[in-house]
Amino acid sequence: ARLRGTAEAEATALTNIVAAVDRVLAAPHKIVELRHPDGAPAGSISWSRHDWVVLTTALNEPPADQRYKCWLVEADRSVFVGQMFFAGGTAYWIESLDEWATWEIGPETQFVVTLEAADAQDRTGAPVLSADLGS
Repeated sequence: ARLRGTAEAEATALTNIVAAVDRVLAAPHKIVELRHPDGAPAGSISWSRHDWVVLTTALNEPPADQRYKCWLVEADRSVFVGQMFFAGGTAYWIESLDEWATWEIGPETQFVVTLEAADAQDRTGAPVLSADLGS
């Protein structure tokens, strides 16, 4: 029964990912490479005005007391935007903003993934993955 529940949860997650990718691709959008700290390719981040999709197979599920957290970073300011989830061997983060909301992306804005304590409110970990959004 537990395996069935896991399979159903993964199927739901994959359905949500595909729907978000479809919305991004149907609108004016950007796609940039997600990279390891050494610059090696590690996945992608794509976004339109209101939808964000991050996909990677470069992460393993974290210990139960930790999470891969997602941040928009500009200069010395990090803003928490979500956390990575897992479906099979794929880690993902999807976000849909309402029609009035957008995130400002400047020329130096980065998307950063760090490994943090599950209850952490601030970014303390070094980047595990990142992408330059303004390029």
